[in-house]
This record gives sequence, structure tokens and C-alpha cells, in this order.
Amino acid sequence: RALWPLVAAAAALLVAVVLWQTGGPGAPALATIVSCGEDARLVGTYGKLTLSPGQPVRSGDQLLSGKDPLAVRLADGTRLDLAPATGATLADDHGLRIDLASGGLVAEVVPRAASAPLLVFTAQATATVLASSFELVADGAGTRLDVRAGEVHLENPRGRLVVAAGVRGFAPTDEAPRALPATIIVDFTPGDIQPANGTLVDFGLTYDPTRGYGWDGPIEGAPAPGAGSTWDDVFHPLELKRRASPSSRAGGPGSDGLCAGWRGASETWRMRLPNGRYRATIRVGDDFCNQGPHHVRIQDRQVISAVMTAKNEFFERSAEVVVSDGELRMRVGGHDSPEVASDLSSDSCLTLLVIDPLDRP
Repeated sequence: RALWPLVAAAAALLVAVVLWQTGGPGAPALATIVSCGEDARLVGTYGKLTLSPGQPVRSGDQLLSGKDPLAVRLADGTRLDLAPATGATLADDHGLRIDLASGGLVAEVVPRAASAPLLVFTAQATATVLASSFELVADGAGTRLDVRAGEVHLENPRGRLVVAAGVRGFAPTDEAPRALPATIIVDFTPGDIQPANGTLVDFGLTYDPTRGYGWDGPIEGAPAPGAGSTWDDVFHPLELKRRASPSSRAGGPGSDGLCAGWRGASETWRMRLPNGRYRATIRVGDDFCNQGPHHVRIQDRQVISAVMTAKNEFFERSAEVVVSDGELRMRVGGHDSPEVASDLSSDSCLTLLVIDPLDRP
């Protein structure tokens, strides 16, 4: 008699598995498991079950990939590859709806009717797809979208972006989606100079979520005591908090600059970026006069440490950095070097910042 509860529990589990596998009346499969790891799970009507290739996925089922990738194929041939540690719920909602709780997926989407798109919902944005090949990753910093073929519409309440093949879209938390070039180039320059095509311009403005980059704090600050130049027998103090350095622009983009930070005082520039690894290259110097000591820290790397440059001399260094909270930060100035430039300033003159993603598909 004591065995009856165990027998009943086993029978109930068997019935649940059979019902899940057959789906019962009126519950057609949305997709079929192609491959998965041994710890992949499905959370559905009948509880949390272990997955294996060939098993069906029905509307409302949540897939948990575990430590290995998980692949499913829809009836129309669309394939979804979930990255390890990814949770996604599939639903039939006038098309296919995927709620991506966290993690990433790669999708090869066959052409779909406009009335039945594939929709991917994350905490920051919605991706609408009719036919495309793409990779989408969602985490606490935002939603990153890399389109390989076709196009994907990425939108949230703050804006909408059409992401074409070869373009990376990024929807930061609480900001509108924006397109990111394969290589990000920021030209630190006076605001009246027209940038090269595809180059971002920074002339010292405070961070703005519409741009997605900028400085902490206002552009104007008090000059350091004694810093300035004398001409026509008049001493002209310099405002050392983000002043544009004059230039003939003879050297092209990156030959003039923006001066920021000084001895004992630093300023922070930041840009919203998807989490990942990057190579950041910073260029400092001036074609107008000697400058420095240049002192630049990017993320946790001291890239340039109190370096002086002569007139028309430019110095650059690169470092591999990791973005883990959706922002790349550059801290300028704050050194303790006793050296000063000919105008008695001790600030850094930034000319160019180049950011290359190292984990782009």
C-alpha cells in the first residue's frame, strides 16, 4: 500500500510527458528542437521538463538553453539558435512572438507575411522581422542587434530604427535605438568644423541621450591660476575645462583638438555601447603649440600617462577594454606631473578617439 503514492506520482509524470509530447487536442507545435545540451529545459503547462532533439515546442513554452547552445526549427523553416544561458518564450501571436528574458539568439528567418511577422521582445526594445538573418543579444545594458541579411525594425517608446545588413543597432536602457558604425570615430574639434562622413564630432558638450555620448558636467569651468598666454602685452587666461584648441586644420581630421582636465582635476567623457570587448585608440597633441601633460584613462586602463607633445606632434596609444555596464568611460586629466605647456596649462588635448568592437559577428 505504501507504494501507491509513488506509483501515482510516476503515472502523473508519464501522463504529463505524453500530453506535452502529443500536445493534446488543439495544441499544434510551433517548433521542434534540433539540438540542445543535457541541461536544456522547457517550462510549460506541465512543469519543467528536460529537452532532447525532436521534441516539440508549443505556444507559451519557455526554453532555457543551459550551458550549451539550443537550436529550434519552425514549421516554415525558420531556425533559431539560442546562445548558452539564454531564456526565451515562444508564442503564437498573429505571427511568432519571442520574449527574450536574457541572453542571445541567432535567427535565419524565411520570408513571412506582413500580417504575421516574427517579433522579438526584450526589456529595452522590440525587433520586427519579415525576412532576415540576424543576431540579437539582450542584457542589463541594452539590446544589441547585428543584421547579416535583410533588415530588422528596432523600436521602443523613445524611437524607431531600421537596421540594414552590415549595421549594428543598439537600444540602451531608457534611450532610443541608434545605429553604430563598424568602427566608431570621434573627432574632438571646434564645433564649426564639418566632420568627415561617418565621423562623430565632440566639442565639449554635456552628455545627451540623443547623441549617446558627451561629457559629465557643463562645458565652462574656472581657469587654473596663472594659466594663459600673453599677446599684445595683455595676459589672456585659459578656461581649462573643455576649451577647443584653435587649428589650421592642415593635418585633416584629428589635427586640432579639445583640451580637458589638468593637474589634479579630471573630467569624464562617456558613450553608451553594448557590453563587450573593444579596442580603444586615443590620439592627443596639437598643431598650434606644445601641449600636455596628456593623461587619459579608458575604463580601467591608463592609456596615456602624463605625456608632453611638441607643436605639431601627435601621440596615440591603444588598449583593449571591456564594457560591462553599457558605457565606455574616458577620464581625462588628474595627473600630478609638475610639467606645463608654454601657456602654463597642464591639460590634455584630445584629437581623435577610435573604438573598434572586438566581438562583432
